[in-house]
Amino acid sequence: MKRLIPIWLCSMICTFNLFAQAYVPTSYSRDTLVVSEDSIIIVITACAPICSSIVIIEDAQGDETGEIHSPMPDAVFPEAYIENDSIKWRDNTYLILDEDEKRWKAEQQKCKETNPKQ
Repeated sequence: MKRLIPIWLCSMICTFNLFAQAYVPTSYSRDTLVVSEDSIIIVITACAPICSSIVIIEDAQGDETGEIHSPMPDAVFPEAYIENDSIKWRDNTYLILDEDEKRWKAEQQKCKETNPKQ
């Protein structure tokens, strides 16, 4: 039994080190845009490591009254940001793709541009 405890302890430490190396810290940000005296827009962004956002609308009492959805329905990681007192969006989905997938996506985009649907 005494021999099993050091083996178990060593395996637990090795397992912890494996997961600790794979751990990526998450950062959060929160920006606000005042729309009127009784309404504000809040952009909440989480990055771990790819950034993605949600945008909510709150009234003067701090109650959520709605949500603004990304204008890019196919985006897996839509990120919102405030620029010149308006909400802007960017699609960060490509950041998770490998080189082959990025080439394929670029080819698909080029096909859409040359053959637009009428």
